[in-house]
Amino acid sequence: VPESIPGFICATSKRNISHIVWLRTIVYSNKQITFGKLGGRLIKLLEEYLLNQADTILANGKDTAKHYLKNFNLNKDIHVINNACKNDILQILPFPDYKPFNRKMRVAYLGRYAVSKGYETFFDLSRDSDISAVVEIKSWGWGTNKEWEDSPCNQGKYTPEDIARILEWA
Repeated sequence: VPESIPGFICATSKRNISHIVWLRTIVYSNKQITFGKLGGRLIKLLEEYLLNQADTILANGKDTAKHYLKNFNLNKDIHVINNACKNDILQILPFPDYKPFNRKMRVAYLGRYAVSKGYETFFDLSRDSDISAVVEIKSWGWGTNKEWEDSPCNQGKYTPEDIARILEWA
């Protein structure tokens, strides 16, 4: 929502500017955690208004587009630009048989370190000594929480080219 406001202001000026909004996450449900149900509803109304003012709406996945089309009263289509991971790369990964007595189970988290993504639970599990005895937990991503960024399980940022290597590790 905050990123959309400057675009809205520019697009409504007398200039010949296209207003394109790229939906990367479901804003109102993420903000509902911070601002409660009433705040979430107000943000949803503002978000719906701003989206309807846009010339073009893009989404980073079919699931995000489907959510907005189902839950918002939009007067235009949403164009999908799929996430940057090629399925053909993932289809050639060897998936070894997991033998619990051979090695620890490995769990990988990829993405933004945020409460709304469940990372707080993942981080807490990575620090649990009973779980660490049988599960190796690593995370690749980014966030704003210093404690999470400094955690031994944090492996840093990743690129789409790293995904196959990370999944092979897991």
